Amino acid sequence: MIKYVCWGGEVYSSDGDVHYISAHKLPRLYGVPYNQCIFCDHNYPETYLGRDLTDLINLHPRSNGDYILEKR
Repeated sequence: MIKYVCWGGEVYSSDGDVHYISAHKLPRLYGVPYNQCIFCDHNYPETYLGRDLTDLINLHPRSNGDYILEKR
């Protein structure tokens, strides 16, 4: 069962550098199973056209490195 939508994107580190975190890296960072995720990229919206994402938990890169899931 799909529970998460992983969105790749850029984050700014404390020293001002920009880093890209891929959507496929997020499950490992958040500690969620890959088989419960779909992977989307803001640069390629066709990857999620036609899918209803409203009931899924969105996972995004975080500049602060805190990848703990918030309680719903």
